[in-house]
Amino acid sequence: MKRVLSLIIATSLILSLFIAFPVSTKAVYKANIACVGDSITYGYGREDTRSFPYKLGVLLNDTYNVKSFGEGGKTLMSTGDTPYIYCSQYQPSIEYESDVVLIMLGTNDGKYFNWNSNTSPAILKRDLKALVQVYRNLPNKPSVFIMTSPTAFNNGGASIVPENVEVIAQLQREVAEEINAPLIDMHAFTADMGVYFEDNIHPNEEGYALMAQFIADAIREYVGELPGPPKNFSVRNNSGRCIVTWEPGRTGGVPILSFNVYVNGEFRGNTQNAMFNVKDLTNGETYELKITSVNKAGESEMSEAVLLQPTASDPKVTGITDGAEYDLADGAPKASWKTATNVTLDGEPYEKDAPITAVGAHTLVVTNDNVVVTISFTVVDTRSPSGDMDGDGEITVADALAVLRIAAKLVAETPAALSTGDMDGDGEITVSDALRVLRIAAKLV
Repeated sequence: MKRVLSLIIATSLILSLFIAFPVSTKAVYKANIACVGDSITYGYGREDTRSFPYKLGVLLNDTYNVKSFGEGGKTLMSTGDTPYIYCSQYQPSIEYESDVVLIMLGTNDGKYFNWNSNTSPAILKRDLKALVQVYRNLPNKPSVFIMTSPTAFNNGGASIVPENVEVIAQLQREVAEEINAPLIDMHAFTADMGVYFEDNIHPNEEGYALMAQFIADAIREYVGELPGPPKNFSVRNNSGRCIVTWEPGRTGGVPILSFNVYVNGEFRGNTQNAMFNVKDLTNGETYELKITSVNKAGESEMSEAVLLQPTASDPKVTGITDGAEYDLADGAPKASWKTATNVTLDGEPYEKDAPITAVGAHTLVVTNDNVVVTISFTVVDTRSPSGDMDGDGEITVADALAVLRIAAKLVAETPAALSTGDMDGDGEITVSDALRVLRIAAKLV
């Protein structure tokens, strides 16, 4: 069985790029294939398992998404009886965001009433070039394959003249060469496959399977063009690292295999995901990140520059709030935090969860690398007057003697006595507490 495939060969530069950037053959992002054509593309039904686009999708499932935009009876020529450019599938084929477009139109142009040997060849070449350009101009810049029309056998059918299809196939080859489009020569491939074309024009299911395999092989052999760089970046700055995500750019007609990450012009790593965690950065410094896409043809241009500014994470101080007032009657406030490199209370070192008992205004400063959190708050005391041990509402010498007895261990220290007699707030009752009560009783303070 004769198998002829004419494809554009990648330049030595592209091949050298591929060698320079070896990557996994597993695709990171599948490419989209749009199958544009007539009833031979449509098959038994656009989603039917007996059409070649369906079978092609199964064969290329790991690397491509394949969708059929075939519609029966359509011509390539705008002068034909039912031009493809006016059919219901034309606009959807344009909107599909294709990375690869397979055009197999021309068989219906071979109908005896569509084909004029004097004028039709020029019209067909003109309209094929124009259709290829329409798809090439799409935002994704897809690779557009020209597929010659399959062979029409015996006396043809459905008004299609085999000799006309033979001429059309040669014109399709000429256009592919003239506009530098990859060619899949279905006409040559099917030349000896008449047994699979039961109505002389359309292949049966087995014929579709053979066609799909031939097309799949051609696409796998296609080197493609360099991909476009990633786009639409998002950066999450963290302490000592930044997490960057993005969207892939155009594929270049073959699947994107990976992405290369550069920081300040130096290669930082390769990833098969559209996300990279840039580690070992210094908080407060600014870094320039650029990313390239890699496909079978090689490495894309650098993406636009993205600035990274790693920042220490918020210490997340809990227990106290800026501007708040805390009453010792409700318990001494305590400050805690998640992460910090330095903490001071009123300029002095402060230990996490240490009770803050001094009445008055305070300032807590919590630093985590280049992040500084400052909290100002006030402590008041609305409890019963400190030192009123007997609870009679006034402080007397008797209260001072009661504190002294506890300090001398003559009386057991109770929580209630501690909360009233601990005048300096150091967590215990001592002689100094008794002396302070005595000074209050003597009206010295």
